[in-house]
Parts: sequence; structure tokens; C-alpha cells
Amino acid sequence: MLRSLYIIFFVAFLASCSSEVGYRQVPSLPPMFPDYSRATIPYNIAPLNFRIDSADRISVTVKGRSEWTFERRGELMRFPEKR
Repeated sequence: MLRSLYIIFFVAFLASCSSEVGYRQVPSLPPMFPDYSRATIPYNIAPLNFRIDSADRISVTVKGRSEWTFERRGELMRFPEKR
């Protein structure tokens, strides 16, 4: 009985391991507040923090002369002011 329980847990553990990434691409932009989509932001403005409802993680790439990637857990993206 105990051995079969170990086998079930081991099989469940192996089944949970996969190389799939936990995101999906969608053809539309996410609902964000405030909505900065399609906006050009000047380089000398304060960081524009935003929220995406029902997001588990947020990853943002900021491009200019340099490129930075910011990742946060949850719905709120807050940029560090120093960068």
C-alpha cells in the first residue's frame, strides 16, 4: 500500500515537470491601468508605473539606447527610479 502511494507521488512529480513556459501570446494588448499603450514616453519623465488586472507575473522590456528588462510578481509594475 505504502509503496504504491510512493509510486503515485513519483509519477505525479514527473508529470508536473515540463519545459513549457508559463505564458501565452494573445493577439490583443492586456488591459492595463493607466493605459500607456501606443504612447511615446520622453526619456526624462518619471517612471510610469501601471497595473495589469489578473496577472500573475509581469515582464517589461524598455528599449532606448540601452535595453532593460523588469520582472515583477503580481498585478503592479513599479519601476525603480534610479534606472
